[in-house]
Amino acid sequence: MAVKYYVLILDIIDSTIFPDRDILTEKLDQATACVNKEYSQDCLAPFEITRGDEVAAVLVSIARVYEMIKIFREELFPADIRSVIVYDELKAGLEKRRSTVIDGPAFYRGNHMMTELKKTQKTFAIDTQQEKIDKAVEALMNLLLWQWNNFSELQQKIIRLYQQEKNQGKVAKLLNRTQQQVNKTLNSCKWEIIDNAEKAIMHMFQLVDEANGTTMAGR
Repeated sequence: MAVKYYVLILDIIDSTIFPDRDILTEKLDQATACVNKEYSQDCLAPFEITRGDEVAAVLVSIARVYEMIKIFREELFPADIRSVIVYDELKAGLEKRRSTVIDGPAFYRGNHMMTELKKTQKTFAIDTQQEKIDKAVEALMNLLLWQWNNFSELQQKIIRLYQQEKNQGKVAKLLNRTQQQVNKTLNSCKWEIIDNAEKAIMHMFQLVDEANGTTMAGR
């Protein structure tokens, strides 16, 4: 019997021109293992490398999908990724709980969306059958990811650490910088705008779950 689930597919952008493919592969393996460990309860089938430098997972909820994508982006830096999310039927291989085995319309549509995404300047696409929310999520997500790509590695680290620590002095110590440098970076990067946008994205993913009846509480 066909059942609807989310399929998340991620693809490394321009992976063939990355200077050290072995390092890239190692980073991808590490990111996959990290996400699978941290978010196992969100997955029907964990992330696996499906072909080339693509990874895919079958999810029961997308409430925490932004955090998953964030881990892949940070672990693979300076390489960047594209990602697509689809909510549709899966008809075969569900009992195996393997992303490389499960098959059905969700994967067909996801692969088609990835092909189309590669023709654009965007790095994210979503179709969860919640059209109004999907359009808002896709627009905000692409803008947010574009902004992150404009930050240097140090700027990204300072913002992430400050989000975790909520203390500029601790961040400065962790990165061997001065508190003034951390403060200047946070202000120049408009970190509060970034933080609010991320919170809005995560809230919208929760709204999609609620609309589709796929919240973790309902599983």
